[in-house]
Amino acid sequence: MVTFGQAIREGKMAVHTDDFRMITGRRPITVRDMFALSDEFQVGARHSVDA
Repeated sequence: MVTFGQAIREGKMAVHTDDFRMITGRRPITVRDMFALSDEFQVGARHSVDA
């Protein structure tokens, strides 16, 4: 976590690319959209079940 903060301060995370769109053919979604649409991304049971 410390290195993430340092990378942000140094501007290393300020680079924007279109790589995701070029590779997948789709635009990336926001974290907000990911949570709003979480049911669409769920694979399998949400919680483990003790047997």
